[in-house]
Amino acid sequence: AEPAGDEAIAAFTRQSLARLLAREFAPDADLSQARQLFDEAAGAYERMGNHDSCAAVYLDMAELSALRHRHDEALQFLDRAQPLAEAVGNWGMLWNVLLLRREVYLQQGHPERMFTVYDTMLAMSRRVGNYRLEAWTLSWDSIYALRYHSTERALFKRQAAAVVAEEFGLAYDRAWNTWEIGEIYRVRGDMAAAQQWYDSARPQFEAGDDRMGLAFWHRAQGELALYQGGRAGNDRAARLEAAAGHFRAYLDW
Repeated sequence: AEPAGDEAIAAFTRQSLARLLAREFAPDADLSQARQLFDEAAGAYERMGNHDSCAAVYLDMAELSALRHRHDEALQFLDRAQPLAEAVGNWGMLWNVLLLRREVYLQQGHPERMFTVYDTMLAMSRRVGNYRLEAWTLSWDSIYALRYHSTERALFKRQAAAVVAEEFGLAYDRAWNTWEIGEIYRVRGDMAAAQQWYDSARPQFEAGDDRMGLAFWHRAQGELALYQGGRAGNDRAARLEAAAGHFRAYLDW
């Protein structure tokens, strides 16, 4: 038998190689080999009683199962990973376990189940006092609520995320929260409010030298100009040209 230290190194090597093989769009043969390596690594971690590493490899196996659209299998691995991550107090891993559970529910065609998971993620983040995980949870909840729940939930969660960003001085988050509130108002059809929030976000993106943020500001301006150009009026052509200019700026970033 391998000494414990050598077995741990061998298991981690197998796990790392499996992660490389499990890249998206990898051939199915590579995915099958990745699964075999994950199984071998999991067996070694289980023999050593290393709960933290077991949780990590179960999460890897769940991601691989989700990639192969084996959703029930993915959820079974997540059920194994979750209590272990919680037992060792690895809150970042637990957050990722829950995040993948949300993704599996979405792949299964049950987006409504995601929001119970978000509630669990938020409660965990607040219980352990991790404001970064709290901010991320609120942000993701808002993004998906805008698509799969309601603008009311999206706005409530985004405003809560903005409070966390303000309290802990998270300038990057503050800028994007401002922009995302503009998105929510745009989806609601309140273009004047959307423009105000977008314009409030722009100087924050500039201050943080956030090129992606500025690109998304241009994209938002294009959306607004396109909406206005689609309406009757003498300036329709000018609005559409303005929209095209903003979209070109967005794509150039």
